[in-house]
Amino acid sequence: MQPAPNGKRGGFYAVTDELESLLIENGRARSDAVLPLTDIFGAPYMSSLIKTANFQSATDIIYAGLPFSGFHWARQYIVISRKTNAVSFVMQANQVCFYEKGKFKKLIIYPKYELKEMFSLNDELYHCPSNGTFLRLTTAGAKPCKLLGDLLQNKRFRSGIKNFKIYSNHLSDQSFIVLDKSLYSLIPDTNGNLKTRLLLDDFDFEGQQIINVLQVTSTGRLFFGSLSKGLFVLSPKKFAPVRIKSGNQENITYAQVATSGGLALVTGERILKLSSDTLLAASSRNEWLNKKKQNLNQISMAIDSLGRFWTSSGSYVICYDQTGKTVIGSWNISNLITTMRLGPDGTLWMGTREKGVWYKNVYETSAYPRLFLNKGFAKITNILSRGRQVYIGTDRGLYIADAYSRSYKIMPGTEQLTIRGLHDSPDEKEQYLFISTYGDGIFLYHNGRLTNFPIDAKKSLQFAHCFIEDRAGFMWITTNTGLVQASKADLIAYARKSGRINPYYLHYNKRDGFGSNEFNGGCVPCAVTLSDKTVSMPSMDGLVWFKPESVKAEVPDKGLFLDEVKVFNKNVTVNADTVNLPNEPQQVTIAINTPYFGDAINLNMSYALTRPGENPLDSAWISINPENPTITFSELRSGSHTLHVKKVNGYDSNNFMVRKIVVNVPPKWHETTWFYLGCALMGIGVGGSYGKMRSAFLRRENVVLERKVNLRTSNLKGALVALQRSQEKMSRQAIIQTRLIASISHDIRNPLHYLGMLVSTIERLANAKNTDKIIEISRDLGTSTERISKLLDNHLQYAKSLVYQNFDMDATPVLPLVKEKIDLFLPYLKQRGNRILEQVPEDFTVYSDIDLLKVILHNLIDNANKYTSDGIILVFAEKSPAGMQISVQDDGQGLPDDILNWINEDDSGLGDEIIRQKTEFNGLGMVIIKDLARILHIKLSASNEHGARITLSFRNTV
Repeated sequence: MQPAPNGKRGGFYAVTDELESLLIENGRARSDAVLPLTDIFGAPYMSSLIKTANFQSATDIIYAGLPFSGFHWARQYIVISRKTNAVSFVMQANQVCFYEKGKFKKLIIYPKYELKEMFSLNDELYHCPSNGTFLRLTTAGAKPCKLLGDLLQNKRFRSGIKNFKIYSNHLSDQSFIVLDKSLYSLIPDTNGNLKTRLLLDDFDFEGQQIINVLQVTSTGRLFFGSLSKGLFVLSPKKFAPVRIKSGNQENITYAQVATSGGLALVTGERILKLSSDTLLAASSRNEWLNKKKQNLNQISMAIDSLGRFWTSSGSYVICYDQTGKTVIGSWNISNLITTMRLGPDGTLWMGTREKGVWYKNVYETSAYPRLFLNKGFAKITNILSRGRQVYIGTDRGLYIADAYSRSYKIMPGTEQLTIRGLHDSPDEKEQYLFISTYGDGIFLYHNGRLTNFPIDAKKSLQFAHCFIEDRAGFMWITTNTGLVQASKADLIAYARKSGRINPYYLHYNKRDGFGSNEFNGGCVPCAVTLSDKTVSMPSMDGLVWFKPESVKAEVPDKGLFLDEVKVFNKNVTVNADTVNLPNEPQQVTIAINTPYFGDAINLNMSYALTRPGENPLDSAWISINPENPTITFSELRSGSHTLHVKKVNGYDSNNFMVRKIVVNVPPKWHETTWFYLGCALMGIGVGGSYGKMRSAFLRRENVVLERKVNLRTSNLKGALVALQRSQEKMSRQAIIQTRLIASISHDIRNPLHYLGMLVSTIERLANAKNTDKIIEISRDLGTSTERISKLLDNHLQYAKSLVYQNFDMDATPVLPLVKEKIDLFLPYLKQRGNRILEQVPEDFTVYSDIDLLKVILHNLIDNANKYTSDGIILVFAEKSPAGMQISVQDDGQGLPDDILNWINEDDSGLGDEIIRQKTEFNGLGMVIIKDLARILHIKLSASNEHGARITLSFRNTV
């Protein structure tokens, strides 16, 4: 294999045994003649071999590349320059031919060298014999090559053991060396030596039968190809868990402060001395604590400019000296201290459970803490001072107080919030206050305006702890389920644009290096930055350390690819960005993919289906499950459609890509041009004949009418009245017939299609003698037949109600009706991967016609199942101030705005035009539901709440 010439393409080349050049690009292989095979295989010292080679014999195969690790049976190996795409070396047993720009330069004999010991880097050839002495092979001969770097620290290397194993990857121009289960990269320097860098320790390359190694330098991710165990993907750890060796309980950490020298952390009752990979705990418990029989409060701590530590124990404020062992002073404010924060002016602010806010100047050691505000606040959880403003977070809202006048007010919109953390984030011109809450997500307060940011798909931010801001403009947000990285610029842009585009959130979890996904919050400070810029965060399993500038955000910024298209589990050929589906396609599945090796939760993809030339509305986009990125349509109308697939590439509000895929569905037989032309000609013929007959008839009638006009003048008014009544009756019958035919087409056709599919399946299974499956399908046939029978009963009842307008209104128990419909729909729910739940009290009764109510419930559940996949459908009943209510809710795609408005409006007409308009989305089921609701005086309402919810309100109670 060989990279594309000069890196102009994104793919690479492979050469077949027949010397055919294949370009592998965008996941597909095709013949391509750009690689100059004629020049390559026509080079000196190769032509005679090519002419006599028998490519059916493995021993005569010529390789373009280096020997394959583990197998070395080719007669020649060709190394093609990555820079010029011309031959650089031709290696045969005991000799190497050197080329320059494809022209032969020199032949050198190396009688003791084996091909399997060769590797290349940067168009240079190297040799690693069994004695471990590296050589660089040049036209001037073999020159010794020193190994530098991390390998020199390997104990086995230093003891003289040099049984190296080399992995060379010509396609990526990478070579690696393995010694004692440790993997090192080889990098040539300007002096002709090789620098080594340790990439991995303690991996059994031999036991796992690794034959190829690749490193993606941008992410540090390693790929190992095994001869028998598939592909190994090893991702580097971006974070380091730091634990105390003494025990698990002590590894539960909360507030922490760094000493002035940055050589120790103080957390809880421990002074933690920093070492390279662990914390050494030294207890700071002293006589004062023992005498008072108190434990330190681990939720909040502070360190002043003199290096003294401030903490609390119960209702005591305690000041320690710089060693953290000697108590300088303690003050009892007679109420449990729940939080503390040291302001920039040296004021220590203290919040309590019941007695408001207190403060103390830390440089006035003898002064007693003073009461600032005690106005019946709920439990105070956090305090932050900014100039003369003091922000007071509580269990029920965030208050803004004036430090001088002591006036205060609650921040509008926070009345029901439990404040978890406050982060002041000023820049050159603006002041931003970021707020984390327990259960309600994250907020930004700026210029008197409060913005609630959208919750991520994983809902980690719903219980956010605190914000940690780095110098690159990122916010690191700790949660109960991992760490979230967001761009401060994205958050501010969202707040300024009133939420037009959601900010991008990047998630990190245990596989990135945490000991536990659960971070600890509600503490002040919630994280600290050490002198070497390392950020330390508390968790349920030790501290988590990382350097923000060294963590490169791995965002899904690669392309979107169309993997496959299936109709009823049969593959459909894809031509570039065009998909041609068969007639009347059902169960269409379109698989989308993107090369991303991070956590799938970081993928944010959505799709929208439009007519050609149209752009989707913002509300039309439907999310794609990142764990299974497929788009499914139960059926598609004939014609041409444009499928828009959008993927967020990472940070920045406009950083996304959209791929458009054309989906063509052939017209049905009655939608073809020939059918319309035939109908037009037939209409013209019938119309002409009818016109002639009508004209003749009218002429005869006119003659008769003229003779009898005087006799029938007195009866004319009566005849006109009778004619008008007859016309109204015929019009109503036409509407009834239209709705009945449409209803039967809507509800009976799909089950009959399903029966046809089952019958064809039975024939196939019978040939295969699969009796168990035939029995299972036979049960489905019985269930489906029973469903069609029920459907016919419903439609007869619906027709009778429309024709005779007589209803049997009585007290109707709802639970038996719901259970009957659930049993009827179970096979179809299973087919869509849905589950249905009912929450209807046994004594729940409404005043209605039982048969027509069955029809309404049938269509509601049918519609919910049709537009939901792998979801939950809930049928529940409740009594509200408006009366008795029955609701059907799903977690599907929801209702479009025009359908939602139509359901909620109080109209009485259900003519042909309305039927035509509203069946484009929901079919005729919703038209039937609304018609029957009008007839039975049931109020119909709909909303989109995590899906679609439709409610029936009965005005008359039993």
